[in-house]
Amino acid sequence: MEPEHREALKLSEAGRFSDAEALLRDLIAKRRAGGKAHLQDHLLLGLSLFNAGRFEDTVAVFKEATKLFPEEPSVFENQGVTLIRLGRIQEAVQALEKSRSLGNRTPNLMDGLANCYGRLGRLAEARAEGAAALLAKDQQACKEGKAFPLPKEAPSLFDPTQPHRNIISFSLWGSDPRYTQGALRNALLTPDIYPGWTARFYVDDSVPETVTKQLTSLRAEVVQRPKPKVFYEGLLWRFEVASDPEVRRFLVRDADAVINTQERAAVDEWLSSGRYFHIMRDWISHTDLILAGLWGGVGGVLPPVTELLAAFRNFRAASPTFDQDLLRFMVWPTARLSCLIHDSHFDCLDSRPFPKVGRLPPGMHVGQDARARKIRKPRREDGRR
Repeated sequence: MEPEHREALKLSEAGRFSDAEALLRDLIAKRRAGGKAHLQDHLLLGLSLFNAGRFEDTVAVFKEATKLFPEEPSVFENQGVTLIRLGRIQEAVQALEKSRSLGNRTPNLMDGLANCYGRLGRLAEARAEGAAALLAKDQQACKEGKAFPLPKEAPSLFDPTQPHRNIISFSLWGSDPRYTQGALRNALLTPDIYPGWTARFYVDDSVPETVTKQLTSLRAEVVQRPKPKVFYEGLLWRFEVASDPEVRRFLVRDADAVINTQERAAVDEWLSSGRYFHIMRDWISHTDLILAGLWGGVGGVLPPVTELLAAFRNFRAASPTFDQDLLRFMVWPTARLSCLIHDSHFDCLDSRPFPKVGRLPPGMHVGQDARARKIRKPRREDGRR
Protein backbone atom coordinates (compact mmCIF):
# COMPACT_ATOMS: atom_id res chain seq x y z
CA MET A 1 0.00 0.00 0.00
CA GLU A 2 1.29 3.44 -0.90
CA PRO A 3 2.14 5.87 1.94
CA GLU A 4 -0.63 8.25 0.86
CA HIS A 5 -3.16 5.44 1.07
CA ARG A 6 -2.04 4.46 4.57
CA GLU A 7 -2.32 8.09 5.66
CA ALA A 8 -5.80 8.42 4.15
CA LEU A 9 -6.95 5.32 6.02
CA LYS A 10 -5.56 6.67 9.30
CA LEU A 11 -7.33 9.99 8.78
CA SER A 12 -10.60 8.28 7.94
CA GLU A 13 -10.45 5.96 10.96
CA ALA A 14 -9.79 8.98 13.19
CA GLY A 15 -12.96 10.58 11.84
CA ARG A 16 -11.02 13.21 9.89
CA PHE A 17 -12.97 12.51 6.74
CA SER A 18 -12.45 15.93 5.16
CA ASP A 19 -8.69 15.63 5.53
CA ALA A 20 -8.73 12.16 3.98
CA GLU A 21 -10.86 13.46 1.12
CA ALA A 22 -8.50 16.38 0.46
CA LEU A 23 -5.45 14.13 0.42
CA LEU A 24 -7.03 11.64 -1.98
CA ARG A 25 -8.52 14.23 -4.33
CA ASP A 26 -5.13 15.91 -4.56
CA LEU A 27 -3.52 12.54 -5.33
CA ILE A 28 -6.11 11.80 -8.02
CA ALA A 29 -5.58 15.22 -9.60
CA LYS A 30 -1.81 14.72 -9.73
CA ARG A 31 -2.16 11.33 -11.37
CA ARG A 32 -4.69 12.71 -13.85
CA ALA A 33 -2.27 15.46 -14.81
CA GLY A 34 0.25 12.75 -15.62
CA GLY A 35 -2.28 10.79 -17.65
CA LYS A 36 -2.65 8.06 -15.03
CA ALA A 37 -5.36 6.65 -12.76
CA HIS A 38 -5.02 4.37 -9.72
CA LEU A 39 -7.97 2.21 -8.67
CA GLN A 40 -7.13 2.37 -4.96
CA ASP A 41 -7.30 6.18 -4.97
CA HIS A 42 -10.95 6.05 -5.98
CA LEU A 43 -11.90 3.14 -3.72
CA LEU A 44 -10.42 4.85 -0.66
CA LEU A 45 -12.00 8.20 -1.54
CA GLY A 46 -15.36 6.51 -1.88
CA LEU A 47 -14.86 4.70 1.43
CA SER A 48 -14.00 7.92 3.27
CA LEU A 49 -17.05 9.71 1.88
CA PHE A 50 -19.23 6.68 2.70
CA ASN A 51 -17.97 6.62 6.29
CA ALA A 52 -18.80 10.33 6.54
CA GLY A 53 -22.38 9.61 5.43
CA ARG A 54 -22.00 11.54 2.18
CA PHE A 55 -23.65 8.96 -0.02
CA GLU A 56 -24.45 11.17 -3.02
CA ASP A 57 -20.80 12.19 -3.22
CA THR A 58 -19.77 8.56 -2.83
CA VAL A 59 -21.93 7.51 -5.77
CA ALA A 60 -20.38 10.28 -7.87
CA VAL A 61 -16.88 8.99 -7.10
CA PHE A 62 -17.77 5.43 -8.05
CA LYS A 63 -19.63 6.55 -11.18
CA GLU A 64 -16.46 8.26 -12.36
CA ALA A 65 -14.46 5.16 -11.40
CA THR A 66 -16.69 2.92 -13.56
CA LYS A 67 -15.58 4.97 -16.57
CA LEU A 68 -11.92 4.70 -15.66
CA PHE A 69 -12.05 1.02 -14.66
CA PRO A 70 -14.97 -0.51 -16.61
CA GLU A 71 -13.79 -4.08 -16.02
CA GLU A 72 -13.20 -3.75 -12.27
CA PRO A 73 -16.00 -5.53 -10.32
CA SER A 74 -15.21 -3.89 -6.95
CA VAL A 75 -16.12 -0.46 -8.32
CA PHE A 76 -19.61 -1.59 -9.36
CA GLU A 77 -20.03 -3.50 -6.08
CA ASN A 78 -19.29 -0.40 -4.01
CA GLN A 79 -21.46 1.75 -6.24
CA GLY A 80 -24.36 -0.65 -5.74
CA VAL A 81 -23.97 -0.81 -1.96
CA THR A 82 -24.00 2.98 -1.76
CA LEU A 83 -27.07 3.28 -4.00
CA ILE A 84 -28.90 1.03 -1.53
CA ARG A 85 -28.23 3.62 1.20
CA LEU A 86 -29.91 6.21 -1.03
CA GLY A 87 -32.93 3.98 -1.69
CA ARG A 88 -32.16 3.81 -5.41
CA ILE A 89 -32.78 0.09 -5.55
CA GLN A 90 -33.19 -0.49 -9.29
CA GLU A 91 -29.92 1.31 -9.97
CA ALA A 92 -28.26 -0.66 -7.18
CA VAL A 93 -29.37 -3.95 -8.74
CA GLN A 94 -27.93 -2.92 -12.09
CA ALA A 95 -24.57 -2.06 -10.52
CA LEU A 96 -24.43 -5.21 -8.41
CA GLU A 97 -25.44 -7.49 -11.27
CA LYS A 98 -22.82 -5.81 -13.45
CA SER A 99 -20.24 -6.58 -10.77
CA ARG A 100 -21.33 -10.22 -10.77
CA SER A 101 -21.10 -10.39 -14.56
CA LEU A 102 -17.45 -9.36 -14.17
CA GLY A 103 -16.79 -12.40 -12.01
CA ASN A 104 -17.46 -11.02 -8.52
CA ARG A 105 -18.55 -13.58 -5.92
CA THR A 106 -17.87 -11.72 -2.66
CA PRO A 107 -20.23 -12.10 0.32
CA ASN A 108 -20.63 -8.31 0.30
CA LEU A 109 -22.09 -8.52 -3.20
CA MET A 110 -24.47 -11.26 -2.08
CA ASP A 111 -25.52 -9.08 0.89
CA GLY A 112 -26.40 -6.24 -1.45
CA LEU A 113 -28.34 -8.41 -3.87
CA ALA A 114 -30.30 -10.05 -1.03
CA ASN A 115 -31.23 -6.60 0.25
CA CYS A 116 -32.28 -5.34 -3.18
CA TYR A 117 -34.20 -8.42 -4.26
CA GLY A 118 -36.02 -8.42 -0.93
CA ARG A 119 -37.09 -4.80 -1.34
CA LEU A 120 -38.31 -5.56 -4.85
CA GLY A 121 -40.39 -8.52 -3.67
CA ARG A 122 -38.15 -11.09 -5.35
CA LEU A 123 -38.04 -13.15 -2.16
CA ALA A 124 -36.83 -16.47 -3.56
CA GLU A 125 -33.80 -14.75 -5.10
CA ALA A 126 -33.25 -12.73 -1.93
CA ARG A 127 -33.25 -15.87 0.22
CA ALA A 128 -30.84 -17.62 -2.13
CA GLU A 129 -28.39 -14.70 -2.07
CA GLY A 130 -28.68 -14.21 1.69
CA ALA A 131 -28.12 -17.88 2.49
CA ALA A 132 -25.15 -17.97 0.11
CA ALA A 133 -23.68 -14.91 1.85
CA LEU A 134 -24.05 -16.49 5.29
CA LEU A 135 -22.50 -19.77 4.20
CA ALA A 136 -19.59 -18.01 2.49
CA LYS A 137 -18.95 -15.89 5.58
CA ASP A 138 -19.09 -18.96 7.80
CA GLN A 139 -16.49 -20.70 5.65
CA GLN A 140 -14.26 -17.60 5.62
CA ALA A 141 -14.57 -17.01 9.36
CA CYS A 142 -13.77 -20.61 10.26
CA LYS A 143 -10.70 -20.49 8.04
CA GLU A 144 -9.37 -17.05 9.00
CA GLY A 145 -10.93 -16.29 12.39
CA LYS A 146 -10.14 -17.42 15.92
CA ALA A 147 -12.11 -19.75 18.19
CA PHE A 148 -11.86 -19.71 21.98
CA PRO A 149 -12.51 -22.78 24.15
CA LEU A 150 -15.95 -23.26 25.64
CA PRO A 151 -16.41 -24.51 29.20
CA LYS A 152 -16.86 -28.27 29.40
CA GLU A 153 -19.94 -28.00 31.58
CA ALA A 154 -23.34 -26.67 30.46
CA PRO A 155 -24.24 -23.05 31.30
CA SER A 156 -25.70 -22.48 34.74
CA LEU A 157 -29.44 -21.85 34.99
CA PHE A 158 -30.59 -18.30 34.38
CA ASP A 159 -31.23 -16.55 37.70
CA PRO A 160 -33.75 -13.67 37.43
CA THR A 161 -33.29 -12.81 41.11
CA GLN A 162 -29.91 -11.24 40.26
CA PRO A 163 -30.74 -8.61 37.62
CA HIS A 164 -27.39 -6.88 38.19
CA ARG A 165 -25.74 -9.98 36.70
CA ASN A 166 -28.02 -10.17 33.65
CA ILE A 167 -27.18 -7.19 31.47
CA ILE A 168 -28.66 -5.71 28.29
CA SER A 169 -25.76 -3.72 26.88
CA PHE A 170 -25.92 -0.59 24.71
CA SER A 171 -23.46 1.98 23.34
CA LEU A 172 -24.54 5.63 23.31
CA TRP A 173 -22.82 8.82 22.25
CA GLY A 174 -23.90 12.21 20.95
CA SER A 175 -27.22 14.03 21.26
CA ASP A 176 -29.14 12.68 18.24
CA PRO A 177 -32.72 12.02 19.47
CA ARG A 178 -32.81 8.85 17.36
CA TYR A 179 -30.40 7.31 19.86
CA THR A 180 -30.99 9.26 23.07
CA GLN A 181 -34.76 8.81 22.94
CA GLY A 182 -34.31 5.18 21.92
CA ALA A 183 -32.02 4.66 24.89
CA LEU A 184 -34.57 6.16 27.27
CA ARG A 185 -37.36 3.99 25.89
CA ASN A 186 -35.21 0.89 26.27
CA ALA A 187 -34.36 1.81 29.86
CA LEU A 188 -38.03 2.44 30.61
CA LEU A 189 -39.21 -0.85 29.09
CA THR A 190 -36.50 -3.17 30.42
CA PRO A 191 -38.21 -3.94 33.78
CA ASP A 192 -41.41 -4.91 31.93
CA ILE A 193 -40.09 -6.66 28.81
CA TYR A 194 -37.07 -8.17 30.57
CA PRO A 195 -37.75 -8.58 34.31
CA GLY A 196 -34.63 -10.04 35.89
CA TRP A 197 -32.38 -7.98 33.62
CA THR A 198 -30.69 -4.56 33.87
CA ALA A 199 -30.08 -2.13 31.01
CA ARG A 200 -26.51 -0.83 30.84
CA PHE A 201 -25.35 2.09 28.69
CA TYR A 202 -21.72 2.74 27.83
CA VAL A 203 -21.48 6.49 27.15
CA ASP A 204 -18.98 9.31 26.71
CA ASP A 205 -19.29 12.98 27.64
CA SER A 206 -20.95 13.84 24.31
CA VAL A 207 -24.22 12.45 25.72
CA PRO A 208 -26.21 15.27 27.39
CA GLU A 209 -26.16 15.10 31.17
CA THR A 210 -29.96 15.33 31.18
CA VAL A 211 -30.06 12.03 29.30
CA THR A 212 -27.63 10.17 31.56
CA LYS A 213 -29.52 11.40 34.63
CA GLN A 214 -32.80 10.14 33.18
CA LEU A 215 -31.22 6.78 32.40
CA THR A 216 -30.04 6.48 35.99
CA SER A 217 -33.47 7.47 37.29
CA LEU A 218 -34.92 4.64 35.22
CA ARG A 219 -32.64 2.19 37.07
CA ALA A 220 -30.26 1.70 34.16
CA GLU A 221 -26.51 1.45 34.69
CA VAL A 222 -24.40 4.18 33.05
CA VAL A 223 -20.72 3.43 32.39
CA GLN A 224 -18.51 6.34 31.31
CA ARG A 225 -16.00 5.87 28.51
CA PRO A 226 -13.38 8.27 27.06
CA LYS A 227 -14.04 9.92 23.72
CA PRO A 228 -13.28 7.47 20.87
CA LYS A 229 -9.95 7.81 19.06
CA VAL A 230 -11.29 6.04 15.97
CA PHE A 231 -14.80 6.42 14.58
CA TYR A 232 -15.89 2.83 15.24
CA GLU A 233 -14.64 2.58 18.83
CA GLY A 234 -17.95 3.53 20.41
CA LEU A 235 -19.66 0.68 18.60
CA LEU A 236 -17.49 -1.75 20.55
CA TRP A 237 -18.11 -0.42 24.08
CA ARG A 238 -21.23 -2.55 24.42
CA PHE A 239 -19.17 -5.71 23.78
CA GLU A 240 -17.23 -5.11 27.01
CA VAL A 241 -20.09 -6.75 28.88
CA ALA A 242 -19.11 -10.18 27.53
CA SER A 243 -15.95 -10.35 29.64
CA ASP A 244 -17.28 -8.55 32.73
CA PRO A 245 -16.56 -11.01 35.58
CA GLU A 246 -19.76 -10.00 37.39
CA VAL A 247 -22.03 -10.76 34.43
CA ARG A 248 -23.73 -14.15 34.06
CA ARG A 249 -25.89 -13.48 30.97
CA PHE A 250 -25.70 -10.61 28.51
CA LEU A 251 -27.60 -9.28 25.52
CA VAL A 252 -26.15 -6.70 23.11
CA ARG A 253 -28.61 -4.29 21.52
CA ASP A 254 -28.77 -1.07 19.46
CA ALA A 255 -29.89 2.04 21.31
CA ASP A 256 -32.30 3.08 18.54
CA ALA A 257 -33.99 -0.34 18.34
CA VAL A 258 -36.60 -0.68 21.08
CA ILE A 259 -36.81 -4.06 22.83
CA ASN A 260 -39.99 -6.02 22.17
CA THR A 261 -42.00 -9.18 22.81
CA GLN A 262 -40.68 -11.12 19.81
CA GLU A 263 -37.06 -10.92 20.91
CA ARG A 264 -38.06 -11.63 24.52
CA ALA A 265 -39.74 -14.90 23.49
CA ALA A 266 -36.64 -15.84 21.48
CA VAL A 267 -34.34 -15.04 24.41
CA ASP A 268 -36.45 -17.22 26.70
CA GLU A 269 -36.06 -20.10 24.26
CA TRP A 270 -32.31 -19.54 24.26
CA LEU A 271 -32.12 -19.41 28.07
CA SER A 272 -33.71 -22.86 28.27
CA SER A 273 -31.63 -24.31 25.41
CA GLY A 274 -28.42 -25.03 27.32
CA ARG A 275 -26.40 -23.19 24.68
CA TYR A 276 -23.82 -20.51 25.34
CA PHE A 277 -24.75 -17.96 22.65
CA HIS A 278 -27.85 -16.51 21.01
CA ILE A 279 -28.14 -14.83 17.60
CA MET A 280 -31.17 -13.30 15.87
CA ARG A 281 -31.81 -12.34 12.24
CA ASP A 282 -35.27 -11.05 11.37
CA TRP A 283 -35.11 -9.16 8.06
CA ILE A 284 -34.14 -9.97 4.49
CA SER A 285 -31.04 -7.76 4.83
CA HIS A 286 -29.88 -9.56 8.00
CA THR A 287 -27.12 -11.46 6.22
CA ASP A 288 -24.28 -11.06 8.71
CA LEU A 289 -23.36 -14.03 10.86
CA ILE A 290 -23.77 -11.91 13.99
CA LEU A 291 -25.61 -8.60 13.82
CA ALA A 292 -23.92 -6.30 16.31
CA GLY A 293 -27.16 -5.44 18.11
CA LEU A 294 -28.89 -8.82 18.01
CA TRP A 295 -26.78 -11.28 19.96
CA GLY A 296 -26.09 -12.44 23.48
CA GLY A 297 -24.25 -14.99 25.48
CA VAL A 298 -23.00 -16.37 28.77
CA GLY A 299 -20.52 -14.11 30.53
CA GLY A 300 -16.87 -15.04 30.87
CA VAL A 301 -16.53 -17.16 27.72
CA LEU A 302 -15.00 -14.49 25.48
CA PRO A 303 -11.82 -12.53 26.26
CA PRO A 304 -11.92 -8.72 26.63
CA VAL A 305 -12.62 -6.62 23.54
CA THR A 306 -9.06 -5.29 23.67
CA GLU A 307 -7.74 -8.82 23.14
CA LEU A 308 -10.18 -9.47 20.31
CA LEU A 309 -9.05 -6.27 18.61
CA ALA A 310 -5.37 -7.08 19.06
CA ALA A 311 -5.82 -10.45 17.35
CA PHE A 312 -8.15 -9.18 14.62
CA ARG A 313 -6.84 -8.78 11.09
CA ASN A 314 -9.60 -7.16 9.08
CA PHE A 315 -9.99 -8.23 5.47
CA ARG A 316 -11.06 -4.73 4.41
CA ALA A 317 -10.74 -1.11 5.47
CA ALA A 318 -12.78 -0.07 8.51
CA SER A 319 -16.37 0.97 7.80
CA PRO A 320 -19.53 1.59 9.86
CA THR A 321 -19.94 -2.21 10.02
CA PHE A 322 -16.53 -2.73 11.64
CA ASP A 323 -18.23 -4.14 14.73
CA GLN A 324 -19.87 -6.89 12.68
CA ASP A 325 -16.60 -7.65 10.89
CA LEU A 326 -14.99 -8.12 14.31
CA LEU A 327 -17.81 -10.39 15.45
CA ARG A 328 -17.59 -12.45 12.27
CA PHE A 329 -13.95 -13.38 12.73
CA MET A 330 -13.42 -13.14 16.50
CA VAL A 331 -16.74 -14.29 18.00
CA TRP A 332 -18.58 -16.41 15.43
CA PRO A 333 -16.01 -19.26 15.32
CA THR A 334 -16.64 -19.73 19.06
CA ALA A 335 -20.36 -18.96 19.10
CA ARG A 336 -21.20 -21.42 16.32
CA LEU A 337 -20.07 -24.28 18.58
CA SER A 338 -22.93 -23.68 21.02
CA CYS A 339 -25.47 -21.27 19.63
CA LEU A 340 -29.23 -20.93 19.22
CA ILE A 341 -30.02 -18.95 16.06
CA HIS A 342 -33.45 -17.50 15.31
CA ASP A 343 -33.77 -16.49 11.66
CA SER A 344 -36.96 -15.43 9.88
CA HIS A 345 -35.66 -15.79 6.32
CA PHE A 346 -32.57 -17.95 5.90
CA ASP A 347 -32.83 -21.67 6.57
CA CYS A 348 -29.13 -22.41 7.03
CA LEU A 349 -26.45 -22.77 9.71
CA ASP A 350 -28.86 -24.72 11.94
CA SER A 351 -31.18 -21.75 12.42
CA ARG A 352 -34.82 -21.99 13.41
CA PRO A 353 -37.84 -19.67 13.07
CA PHE A 354 -38.75 -17.34 15.92
CA PRO A 355 -41.36 -18.60 18.39
CA LYS A 356 -44.89 -17.92 17.19
CA VAL A 357 -45.84 -16.19 20.43
CA GLY A 358 -45.08 -12.48 20.57
CA ARG A 359 -44.32 -12.10 16.85
CA LEU A 360 -44.25 -8.53 15.60
CA PRO A 361 -46.75 -7.64 12.86
CA PRO A 362 -45.69 -7.61 9.19
CA GLY A 363 -43.43 -4.68 8.35
CA MET A 364 -41.74 -4.69 11.75
CA HIS A 365 -38.75 -6.72 12.90
CA VAL A 366 -36.38 -7.09 15.82
CA GLY A 367 -33.44 -4.72 15.68
CA GLN A 368 -35.42 -2.14 13.71
CA ASP A 369 -34.79 1.58 14.05
CA ALA A 370 -37.89 2.63 16.00
CA ARG A 371 -38.47 5.57 13.66
CA ALA A 372 -38.66 3.28 10.62
CA ARG A 373 -41.46 1.09 11.95
CA LYS A 374 -44.38 0.78 9.57
CA ILE A 375 -46.99 -1.93 10.04
CA ARG A 376 -48.22 -3.56 6.83
CA LYS A 377 -51.61 -5.09 6.19
CA PRO A 378 -51.54 -8.83 6.86
CA ARG A 379 -51.09 -11.30 4.01
CA ARG A 380 -51.41 -15.06 4.03
CA GLU A 381 -47.71 -15.27 3.19
CA ASP A 382 -45.60 -12.44 4.60
CA GLY A 383 -42.23 -13.92 3.64
CA ARG A 384 -41.17 -14.97 7.14
CA ARG A 385 -40.46 -18.51 8.25
